[in-house]
Amino acid sequence: MFKKYSKTLEFYLHNEIIPYLINAWNDNKRKYHNYNHLKDVIKYIERNTKNLDINVIEFEILILAAFFHDAYYNTKSNKIHEDESIKLFLSSYKSNDYAVRNKVIDLINCTKFRKRPLLKLERLFWDADNNGFYKSFNTLIKNENNIRLEYLHVPKNIYKEKRIEFLKTNLGLFNSIVDNNILKLINYVNKY
Repeated sequence: MFKKYSKTLEFYLHNEIIPYLINAWNDNKRKYHNYNHLKDVIKYIERNTKNLDINVIEFEILILAAFFHDAYYNTKSNKIHEDESIKLFLSSYKSNDYAVRNKVIDLINCTKFRKRPLLKLERLFWDADNNGFYKSFNTLIKNENNIRLEYLHVPKNIYKEKRIEFLKTNLGLFNSIVDNNILKLINYVNKY
């Protein structure tokens, strides 16, 4: 994905950030929020912009947001990942196009909330980041196990409580099949 979108990245960003992004997304401490997640988000964007009225600039905004939405991801920090990722984006943004800059920030921000946005680009990006919930139950289990690996430093009882709390906030956001899988996933996490 870095090679495929190198022109977009190089146009909007200082060159020094690109190796940082590559290292961040390929960090071996990341088991779920890694390069595979980035690829999944971008592929969702590529598939779903074909049916929407998305222009070239809007597409570039979506791609920039994808590369930065989890650029900062440190499970041992109390900092909000999205806020730190936005700071990273702002420090590396070199274009004078403030509309693009501000929209990328809006897209990253919308992923913090468990509510599907109404605006077209925000909704598409939120859906891209959360499209893992539509995967098979076996994939949800695999993803859950990878997320748990990212939080191994958190005691099991605290992780279980917080994770179940998070999963419950997703009920009703997708469809009945996803809700059923989330309920089964809650059951799975509850057995930790």
